[in-house]
Amino acid sequence: IGGHAQAGRVREPEPVAGSLHVVGARLDSELAGVVFADRCDFFGRTIAHLILQTSSGPVVVMLLPEHAKAQVFSRGNQVGRIEPFGHGTLALLGADAASLDDASARVRAAVRWPA
Repeated sequence: IGGHAQAGRVREPEPVAGSLHVVGARLDSELAGVVFADRCDFFGRTIAHLILQTSSGPVVVMLLPEHAKAQVFSRGNQVGRIEPFGHGTLALLGADAASLDDASARVRAAVRWPA
C-alpha cells in the first residue's frame, strides 16, 4: 500500500463517514472491511481515501469530488481502475480485477452523493 496509509483494524462508521463528508459524499449504509479512512491531498485536491480489505488483499479506494477520465492501469504488480461514480470519481488500486470489483460494489452500495 505504501505512503501514509496503513491498514489496521476495521474502522467504525464515524471516521469513514467523516472522510467521505470532505468530498460531499455520505455513508448511507455499512461499508464492510474498511481498515483505513482519512482525507488526503491528491494533486492539490482534497479526496476521501479508504482501504478496504478483500479476499485478495487490501484495495486502495479514493473518492474524488469531480469527474476524471475512466481508465484501467497497472502500477507494479497491482491493477487499477478509475471510474465515474455519482457526482465524482472512484479510483481503485489492488491485487486483481476481482478485488477491484468487490471494493467498487461495496462502495457503490454504501456511499451516496447528495443530489
